[in-house]
Amino acid sequence: MQINYKLVWRLSMWQKGLFQKKNSEKNILVLGEAGCGKKSFVLYYKDGLDITGSASLPEFNKLIYNKKLDRSEERISLVFTLNGASDEMIPSISKSPRFDLILILIDLSSETAKADLQFYRKYAKIHFPEVKTLLVGTKQDKQLEENVFDKLINSSAKTGKGFDQFEEQLMMGLELNNGDKKGLSI
Repeated sequence: MQINYKLVWRLSMWQKGLFQKKNSEKNILVLGEAGCGKKSFVLYYKDGLDITGSASLPEFNKLIYNKKLDRSEERISLVFTLNGASDEMIPSISKSPRFDLILILIDLSSETAKADLQFYRKYAKIHFPEVKTLLVGTKQDKQLEENVFDKLINSSAKTGKGFDQFEEQLMMGLELNNGDKKGLSI
């Protein structure tokens, strides 16, 4: 029996991870007012669970979602960084990671939704002018009549509405498919 040393070497390198595809990573900054549903939205997107009625949401400001892309073996890590009420709103150049997408969440059940939308759009334009922005309305199941906005994906973590459209727009915004960029402007 003859040993194929070249094959043995390749297998050992593969086991060490040298020939395996690495996960690519996309950083997403999630902006929104306290109570707008950032955690519920991200957790519903990741796990498909309605946790909106849960009194004890886990405390986190960063969530990593390892996702397999459709029709390929490629995997991607989506790193969602949520702004919190106590976070400094002016990013530090030395501390801030590079973001691939800004996700602005607006509470459609809030009387301040229009002002919140204007504030976060302006904030994103000033501090992240080169980064694409995706606008999402949360709590669509409780939406106030006056909170109807163009270029906004309406969603509800309670009913699951809007998450298919969000997924499609997210993949386009991160340039993970060959779609056009409609809906991704601020």
